[in-house]
Order: sequence, then C-alpha cells, then structure tokens
Amino acid sequence: MSAITAGLGAYCLEEIRFAGGVVVDTFDGPLQSVNFARSAAAGFARLLGRMTTAEQARGADADELADSLREDLRIAAERALSDRARRAATELGTTIRLWDERRRAGSDPAALRQQAEPLFNRIDALVEYTLADAFKERAEAVRASTRSLRLAGGATIGALLLSAAITLWLALLILRPLRHAAAAADRVAAGDFEAPIPQGGSDETGILLRSMHVMQANIRELVERERDFRRSAERRLIDALESARQGVVLLDRDDRVVLANAQARGFFPRPAGSLIVGERFIDVFPHDACIGNAELELDDDRWIRVARSTTVEGDVFLFWSDVSELKQRELQLMRAKAEAEGVSAAKSRFLETMSHELRTPLHAMIGFSEMLEQAPYGPLGHDEYADWTKEVLRGGKRLADVVDKVLLLTKVEGGGEALKFDVQDLGRLAAACVSAAQDEASEALVDLAYEGPGVPVAVMIEGQKLRQAIRDLISNAIKFNKPGGRVDVRLTIDAFDLARLDIVDTGIGMTDEGIEIARRPFGQVDASLSRSFEGVGLGLPLAEALIKQHGGRLDIISDYGVGTTVTVILPLAASESAAEDRRRGTFGFASIVAFGLLLAAPSMAADVPISQQGRRFAPNEVTINAGDTLVINNDDEFDHHVQIPDDRMKFDSGENPIGKSVKVKFPTAGTFQVGCAIHPKMSLVVTVK
Repeated sequence: MSAITAGLGAYCLEEIRFAGGVVVDTFDGPLQSVNFARSAAAGFARLLGRMTTAEQARGADADELADSLREDLRIAAERALSDRARRAATELGTTIRLWDERRRAGSDPAALRQQAEPLFNRIDALVEYTLADAFKERAEAVRASTRSLRLAGGATIGALLLSAAITLWLALLILRPLRHAAAAADRVAAGDFEAPIPQGGSDETGILLRSMHVMQANIRELVERERDFRRSAERRLIDALESARQGVVLLDRDDRVVLANAQARGFFPRPAGSLIVGERFIDVFPHDACIGNAELELDDDRWIRVARSTTVEGDVFLFWSDVSELKQRELQLMRAKAEAEGVSAAKSRFLETMSHELRTPLHAMIGFSEMLEQAPYGPLGHDEYADWTKEVLRGGKRLADVVDKVLLLTKVEGGGEALKFDVQDLGRLAAACVSAAQDEASEALVDLAYEGPGVPVAVMIEGQKLRQAIRDLISNAIKFNKPGGRVDVRLTIDAFDLARLDIVDTGIGMTDEGIEIARRPFGQVDASLSRSFEGVGLGLPLAEALIKQHGGRLDIISDYGVGTTVTVILPLAASESAAEDRRRGTFGFASIVAFGLLLAAPSMAADVPISQQGRRFAPNEVTINAGDTLVINNDDEFDHHVQIPDDRMKFDSGENPIGKSVKVKFPTAGTFQVGCAIHPKMSLVVTVK
C-alpha cells in the first residue's frame, strides 16, 4: 500500500507539476504576450497623441515611444504560444517598423494617423490570438487537474482503509488550493478582477497562485487605465459644455436627462434645479416648446431659441441660445417702421392741408390776374402792366397745378383716392391728349403726332385720372425735348391682348440712375439751381401711381442724349366678368404675365423672367415633375386671380385664392392649362412628367 500510495502521490505530484507548468507557461507566454501587446497599443496611442505637428512627430519623445512600441511587439512575439500569434506579432512588428520609418522620414501627421487606424485593429487581433492561447492552456491545466482528481479518487477508493490519512493529507495540502485557484480563475475570466486568490507555498501550486496574482493585477491595471481614459474623455466633454455660451441638455431615448450644463440651468433657475441625471425631462419642463425648434420668452423678458438635434443612437441634444439682443433689434426696427409710417402719414396730412390752404389765395390771384388781363374797366395805362399780368397769371396757374398734383399724389399714395371705372376707348382718349398738347409742342418747336390701331381699344379706366397721367407724360416728352425734335404717341395691341401706349421722344434722355430719380416724388435729374427745365418732379410719379391704380404698368427705356420711350401697359376690358374683376381690384392672369410673372417649381433651376424691350415676361410653357407645386408670384403690388379648369390640378390652400402668391399642385402626369376669364389667350401650358 505504501508503494501504491507513493506511486499515487508521485503521479499526482507529476500532474500538479504539469498543470503548474501549463499555468506558468500560460502566464509567461500568452498572458505576458497579451500584456505586452496591450502595452504596445497604449504606447502607440500615446505616440499618436504626441504627433500634433510634423516637428513633434520627428521629436525625441516620439522616437523613444516608437522604440518602446517596437520592443513591446518583439517581446509579445517571443512570448506568443501559437504559430498564428507569433506570425501576427512578427508581421505587425514589420508593419510598425515601416510606419515608423515613414514617421522618422517626416511624413504628414494626418496621413500617419490615417495609416495607423488599421494597425490598432491588428494589435487587437494579436491580443485576441494570445488570449485564445491563454484560455487553451488554462483548459489544459484544468483537464490535467481533473485527471489527477479522478485517479486519486479511484486509488483512494481502492486503498481507502490503508491510505485514508495520506489521501486526506494530500487533499488538504493540494486539492483545496487548486479548487480555489480554478474558481478564482473562472471569476477573473468572467470579469470579476477583484476575486480573492489564495496564497500558496513554494511548490507548484504556490507558483500557480502567484502567477494568477500577477495576472489579476495586470488585468486590473489595464481595466483601470481604460476607465481612467473614459472618465478623462467625459470630463473634457463636460468642461467643453460648461464653457459653452449655449445651454446644452442631453436626453436619452426615454427623454431622461443624461447631462445639462450650467448655462441651461441659468435660463430656468427654478425648474432647472431639478435637471438631475436620470430624471424625465418632460416632468421638469412640461412645455412642448422646450424640446422643439421654437422661441420662448422667459419671465425676466429674455428670449431663447430652442434647437433640437438627434444623434445616430437616438439621443437628443437640446441647444438653448439667448436671442434677446436679436429680439430687441427686431422691436427697435418695428418701432422705427411705425415711426416712419407715422412721419409719412403726418407728411401726407401736412401736404394735403397746405394744398387746401394754398388753393384759396392762388385762385384769387389767378382770378384777379385774368380780370386785369381782360381789362373790363378800361386799359391798365401801360403795356408793361399787361406783360406783368400775364407773368403773374402764368405763375399762378403753374403753382396751382403743382398744388393740385401734390394733393392728388398724396391721396393716391395714401389709398384715399377711389376710382370710378367704366369702359372707354383708349385711342380716343390718347388722341384727345395729343390734340390738347399741340399748342405746348408748337411753342417748344417740337413735332407731336399720334398713331392708333384704327379700331376702338376698350379699357376699364377712369377717364379723367388716366387722361391726366397721359397728359403729364406727353408734357414731359415735350418739355425735355430739343427744338426741332419729335414726340410720337403710338397705341397698339400686343400678342397678349394688352393695350400698349408708347410715348417716344427724341429729347435729352436719361441714364438708369436718372430714371430712378425721376420716378421719385419731387425727384430732379438736374437738381442744380441753374437747371434748364421747369417743374418740381411730380408729373412722372403721379402718372405712374395713377396707371398702377388702373392695374397697369409704366415702363421707361431711355438712352442718354438720344431720347426716351415711356410705355403705358393696360389690360383690355374684354368681358363683363373682366369689368367686374376690375371694379373689385382683381386683375387677371394675363396682366400678371405681362407685368412680370415669375414661375418657380422644384424641377426648375430658378425664377425665369425674360427681358424683352424693357419689359419682363414669363414663358407661356413650363415642364415640371408630378407632385410638384407651381408657385406663381406677382412682383407687382396687385393681387391676381388664377383659374384652373382641370380637376386634376389642386390649389395648395384647397380653394381658389386671390393674393400675391398662388400655389397650384399637379399630382399626376399630363398637360394642363392655367388661365383666366379676362384674357382667355393668356394661358400657361404646364407639362407634368
């Protein structure tokens, strides 16, 4: 029995020694290889962190880190247990060496960082290989221990009575530490790096336990290092958020607070004190605007703008920005606008009052001057008196005309001048204006002629007001002409069924800047005291205002030193429905086309106004995609009424609108026609693909 016991003990000791050797080889081999591979990864990360500039990439610190990196990889290759791990470590060391040579040669740090990304993956692969080898060796040790236990158990049963004491002693001396060591190894493998490992003696079991202590300490150090790195990154993020001028709140998918900076708490002192990590945001801020894109006014009269951004993981960033200064500027602009409108209204009231006050003495002066000119009670006594009387009468009439124009322009601009429309022949009215201006033209040595289409041109107008506008335009053409010059007044009907009255002169002309000045009330192109022409700059602005009241447009083309063409464009009165629309102030699609219709759709590159002879037209055909919405914009100041006879077309608002901008949606493919009752020929053909 002693021999059996001795043989059994010798066998068990041999198995234990074998298991201890496996553990020692596991620690000295793959586990140490893991440690050095992870050390290489950490060193590589530090090396990349130092490479912010090309000089730092080639510095002594970088060289030292690179040498340490290569040494770690060399040791990892030596300690690798399997051919696969050694081959991976050797190839990685070669790649790192080539990368380091490029670094020492002065390659671009950004390019080196980009090349380093796959190297981290290869280092991770090396760690995985060596960990697999370690687990393989650990399994071998466990199997050896199990075999020893089984054999010892069988021999113990066979020699139970003779070797009970020896078996018990061996169990107490050897098996218990092994069981504790195996259990501790399992807990460490499961992630419990604080699991207690028993102390061993100087035998193989003690060596095994000491190796496990070292392994546990190394793994714990690596894990702590990773945790410290994560905490450092989180602290840097929090510091950046705390120093931001915006309030920042991060919510998870369940709308629970992940973090909130001090600026966010500063916007809402009372509820924001409850911005505790883990709390539901909606419980603290029930207002929907706090979590959406909106603007909020705070209790202290501050304004904040809320912006919402969702991350790929589903978390939500809320950014709260203080826009109080912007709101203050908007308020100041609104007040300035109101003040300007008040000043403008006061100016209009002043001009209207002064015009009325000036009329009475002016009419008295004109009446007395006419009486003196007629001399009903006998001659004045001297011819000079008659000349002076004519000058007084002429000046009084000119001043009265200015006062009347100021009063009328004030009413038109203020919207207080209501027009009474009826259908009239524009040709007859234009011819009458030309006839009335013949004396003025003869006095200025200017030829004045009229040319019409030979047929009535029916338009919906108020004759007196439009006559005054045309008369002022003809008077300007005569006034700013040259002796021997010409003024031609031509009336035509264009392809869009629009009446065009062109007043063409061969006068002094204007520059583009001069045209802009002349369009303004009291604008004088020649503003010097020694200017050659009389007038206060009201004729053209008043004429344009009256024409716009008629739904028309005034175009001016001028060539400085050559002459000017002023064009009055008016829609024809083609039907009773057109007359009714004109009385209501609603102008048809045709007039909008001629007055600068702009078409825009997603499939079009941009708005497409076309310039032709100083006028702007839109194309009468357009192609868009199915589902697109066609936006019809009126760049003039009048509303328009778009009609769509096809049921497949839909207004964006759901009903037939009247306004500055009309949206028509085309949900299906086909060819559609958009037009109006006033001008049936004025239709827009829309091809939907």
